[in-house]
Amino acid sequence: MTEANILVVDDEGITAMELQQKLKFWGYEVPSFAFSRKEAVKKAKKLKPDLILMDIVLKGEGDGIDAVNEIKNIFDVPIIYLTAYSDEHTLKRANITEPYGYITKPFEDKELHDSIENALQKHKIVKTLRETGEMLDENLKESGGAVIVTNKEGQIKFINKNAQIITGFTKEEAYLRDLSEVFNIKIGNLLLEDYEPEDGSLNFNKDIKTESTGSKFVKNIINEGIVTDRKEEFYLSNINGKEIPIDYNASPIRNDDGEFLGVKLVFNDISEILNEKKSLLESEKRFKKVYSESPIGIGMYSKEGQIIEANNAALELFGVEKISELIDFNLFKDFKLSNKENEMLLDGKTVKYEIEFDFEGFNSNNTRKSGLIYLEIIFKPIINVENSNINSYLVYFYDISKHIDVEEFLKNRNEMYHDIIGSIEYPFIAVDSELNCKYSNKESEKITGISTGKTLEKSLWELLPDFKNPEDLDKVFKRAIDTKKSDTTVFEYLGDYEKQFL
Repeated sequence: MTEANILVVDDEGITAMELQQKLKFWGYEVPSFAFSRKEAVKKAKKLKPDLILMDIVLKGEGDGIDAVNEIKNIFDVPIIYLTAYSDEHTLKRANITEPYGYITKPFEDKELHDSIENALQKHKIVKTLRETGEMLDENLKESGGAVIVTNKEGQIKFINKNAQIITGFTKEEAYLRDLSEVFNIKIGNLLLEDYEPEDGSLNFNKDIKTESTGSKFVKNIINEGIVTDRKEEFYLSNINGKEIPIDYNASPIRNDDGEFLGVKLVFNDISEILNEKKSLLESEKRFKKVYSESPIGIGMYSKEGQIIEANNAALELFGVEKISELIDFNLFKDFKLSNKENEMLLDGKTVKYEIEFDFEGFNSNNTRKSGLIYLEIIFKPIINVENSNINSYLVYFYDISKHIDVEEFLKNRNEMYHDIIGSIEYPFIAVDSELNCKYSNKESEKITGISTGKTLEKSLWELLPDFKNPEDLDKVFKRAIDTKKSDTTVFEYLGDYEKQFL
């Protein structure tokens, strides 16, 4: 027997008193009864009963259904309607108020008693379910989680604002619907390895298949318990037919005795996350394309210095065909990093330096190359954002042998020109391919008015602003360059034209 306060509303005083006596005999509290709509609302508001026995037909303005509508706007209470007749229109109006039962007059005592106990028990469960939903909603306010709670039959008893936004169903539309109507999910796989959107947009309909939900979903919860950590991607088809990618967690609601009461379901719209994943995938694909097709040698090494992968340019640079042929090659030992450079790498800093690389000491018998090359190497540590540890190293290899040869040539040429320029008795200016001064002697100060130390890198036109035929000079200079294969010989060739220049 459940102790409960019950309000009796009946316009026939004798009937109301008889009901009061029966209810008290069964152990219920009946503090009062009402005879009209207005009185029923007033006493319900004051007494806050655990259940109301409401006669549909009441004297005066309004009926029992009107009274229940007003009362339910104040607080939630289970209703059992008492009626002598039940026409279709009246029942339709009454059903909207979600009563816990109907008892047709005259009724048997057992029928009334059983209906009251069932209503009180069901309402207790519904209250537990709604409180569970409200608690989840409060806890998930900051994260914006969507919450739906159902009874054990799969009927929705609670849906928060975020769930209403995602599903498109209002609270009134969703309440008492089967879960399958509101939480209509499908299995899909957007992030396939070979996924390449033609228009660059997300295609949420790709490879989507319908999954059963609703009552079957609830039964799965009963049998399996918590449903989470699913590897598949799920899409919720909302009321407008839009496919929304979600993740979700579902688990059973049980009372203190372990009895299954219903299901609590928490889910989130992960469209933004998938967009980020898509952008990341596309970035990775672009990087891989640039990586593989780059003319610069690029390699990925483990934190211990073992090679993980290398692009074609790196394989070609070291004269091998497969990465397995570089397996014995160690980043730290074979490139002879100093202690200082090792420390910089361990601190997460990028290291750049040049070395003379000798293929004779190269740890690979498969290389097709020999001799010396000059390499500029850039080591870039790859940091794990979660723990700030170094995961690996990205290494760029530049063959600068030609530049070293050119630098050596220019160094020798510079020394030669300094000797030559010092011995020339007339004004002499040497320029590069951009017509910028590289050398000038003391005599040139007489025509430029600029000291030798300040002429470097000035253009020829800055040094000789009054030159009368710049077009002719330009033609002479271009002809000098065009007849040579490399700009590095321009200085020497221009020597034949120094008097024309000046």
